[in-house]
Amino acid sequence: MEAVKVDHKPTTFAYKISNKINKKSLTYTADMRPNENILKLSKDSDILICESTFPDEWKEFAHNYYHCTPSDAGEIAQEANAKQLILTHISAVFHEENKLREFKKEAENKFKNKVLIAKDLMVLEF
Repeated sequence: MEAVKVDHKPTTFAYKISNKINKKSLTYTADMRPNENILKLSKDSDILICESTFPDEWKEFAHNYYHCTPSDAGEIAQEANAKQLILTHISAVFHEENKLREFKKEAENKFKNKVLIAKDLMVLEF
């Protein structure tokens, strides 16, 4: 397991769990603005779980309060060469089905691989 500080107040970390035997890895980030540390940590991850609290149209607000948008998450995943992106920590204000589809589409506009929206009790196998 690796951990790095990410751009957030108060201090927050992102984590990468790697299985050296089957060469699989998962990176998880809590609240943050886009930053170099998360790019380095998530490099070549099989799964990147990235917070995207606010929609793209709220980008300035999101960054002012140390959060990502779906496009930010998509750009991070694309640049890090992740295989799959899962958006999490979406503000409850945006939990209606149409808005969640928008979040997914905004991320897919930047990331060419699979994008999912995290759900409570979601189980992942990879």
